[in-house]
Parts: sequence; structure tokens; C-alpha cells
Amino acid sequence: MSNNRPICDLPGCNRGRRRKQRLCESHYRALPGDLRSAIIDTHDRCRFAAWEAAIRRAAAWLDEQRMALAARMGER
Repeated sequence: MSNNRPICDLPGCNRGRRRKQRLCESHYRALPGDLRSAIIDTHDRCRFAAWEAAIRRAAAWLDEQRMALAARMGER
């Protein structure tokens, strides 16, 4: 059995995802619904420029969340 599981669409994430999904379970749960839907819908409609823009927005949102968490942890 080979390990040809597709990986998450978000840059820097090497986690596996289910075949029909675009995101790994961790990112699927972490992202707000509008970003999640944008990634899935644009890919399904073969709008690849919009899909790449949606992925960049999701990655930026996750980076902002990480920075906010790091700032909160640093204040303690």
C-alpha cells in the first residue's frame, strides 16, 4: 500500500487530507467558514486564480491568529 495521500492546500502544511477535501482536518476546523468555503468552491469551479487568492487569504488569517496567540502568551 503506497502513501500517496494528497496534502493540505495551505502553504507549509504537509498533513494529509481526504481525497475529496482540499484541507487537512486541523485547518478545516481552524478556519472560519467563509475562508473554508472560498477555497472549496473556487477549486470545484476550476477558478484557479481565485482559489490561489483564497489560499493566500487563509494562510494570512492563520498567521494573524498565531501572532495574536504569541502576543497573548508573551503578556503573561
